[in-house]
Amino acid sequence: MLDAGLFGAVKAAYTDLDLGNDHTRYNFIEISANNISESALRNTIATAGTTTQDDIIVVRTTATQNKITLGGTELAININASQCGSVTIARAC
Repeated sequence: MLDAGLFGAVKAAYTDLDLGNDHTRYNFIEISANNISESALRNTIATAGTTTQDDIIVVRTTATQNKITLGGTELAININASQCGSVTIARAC
């Protein structure tokens, strides 16, 4: 479950996502700063695709660990959102 404080910070930073007020309806998945990688992001997206809640993937960053370089030509999120919920990726320091 997404912590209410972090949810508020994500909601304030990404107002265009039009997130609801109830943080408990979202599945929170975190990628830590020391685990930032293409495989971590792809695995997290795959995990999000198996849940029925709306997912928020939070990528933690630091001054030096703040970038994911994709080895392929694209990053696809291919899930049935009406059955599996939506996926949102947000950055948090």
